Amino acid sequence: MQPPNRFRSIIRDSLVLILFMGVSFVQPTTTLSFPAESAPLPAALKQTSPTLSTRTPRNAFHRVSFPSDPFPSKSPSSPRHRTVIDRIGRAVTLPASGPQRVIPMVPSMAANLHWLGVSDRVVGVTEFTDDLTEYTGIPRVGGPFTPNIEQIIRLKPDLVILARDHNPRSLAETLDRVGIPYLVVRESSLDDMLQNLELLGRVFNRRDRVNHWIKKFQEFTVCLSHIQWRSRPRVLFILSIKPVFTIGKNAFITRILQLAGYTVVSAAIEKPWPQVSIEQIVMWNPDAFMLTRTHAQRILPVIRQHPAWRAVRAVRENHFFIIDDTILRPTPYLAMMISRLIRLSHAPNEGLNCIKEWSRP
Repeated sequence: MQPPNRFRSIIRDSLVLILFMGVSFVQPTTTLSFPAESAPLPAALKQTSPTLSTRTPRNAFHRVSFPSDPFPSKSPSSPRHRTVIDRIGRAVTLPASGPQRVIPMVPSMAANLHWLGVSDRVVGVTEFTDDLTEYTGIPRVGGPFTPNIEQIIRLKPDLVILARDHNPRSLAETLDRVGIPYLVVRESSLDDMLQNLELLGRVFNRRDRVNHWIKKFQEFTVCLSHIQWRSRPRVLFILSIKPVFTIGKNAFITRILQLAGYTVVSAAIEKPWPQVSIEQIVMWNPDAFMLTRTHAQRILPVIRQHPAWRAVRAVRENHFFIIDDTILRPTPYLAMMISRLIRLSHAPNEGLNCIKEWSRP
């Protein structure tokens, strides 16, 4: 029996928040525990990457070892197969022509596969991917933290894509036991997004498309970095309200807002998705709050009803930026989001040349 739409919305919003906090419904000992070091940043990305973070948040995960080749029966030198290195340094052997039956275990990876033009190879997606209409009718395989392992095996994928902080370790262990290949990606920073794209481009033979986009994104970010903004609105991006979670230094959303000419008041916090107090927000006294449409329906009534929030300028002046949910997923569609954010609060001519250059084929 499907739960009422209102409850499905509440559940979906809660899971979206948890994806950003990097926590799980299961105990810490059962979450994915992978080595902290990622594969080296490709040379093509080094010039475009704002800040490559190699620091590991304390208690974020436990170190665990994996075999260097989880599929030793398949020769990496075979013309029908090739070996790639995923984002945590695991060697994974895949069909040389690219996987044909794929299950992305987080919505952002489903969106990335659609952007790559391989959504027709997706045989299953997680719940709460309803806004991605290209996957209407595709079987659901549970949530990111509560996967339906039996359904995953039944769909016979030749690749499952996991996110290091967002899927349970038990899923990886089961895939190892049954011999289903899986890649692990990382999703905190903008650098993570770029490296994930480079990996997917190699896996699905879409390197030309990825490299072209990276080159254009490099030019776009360089152009934006030279803009002398007349003003940079001081904003607080709110992910949840009870408790208040926001974005920190290494979050990809923080970097997107900075590129669009905003000052993120919480940007000095090391954690990508920190919890903050109302007292801290009052001290920051941001000019505006920024929320996505999905979260605003639940967050705005609480802010407007609680007297403590009246001490913040953004609340007193009723200054809220309500933006598209696209910003919540690390995908190439974030470039389009930057253009929208520029138009949202800057003069019409500010950033216009950069946007025009980006819009060219």
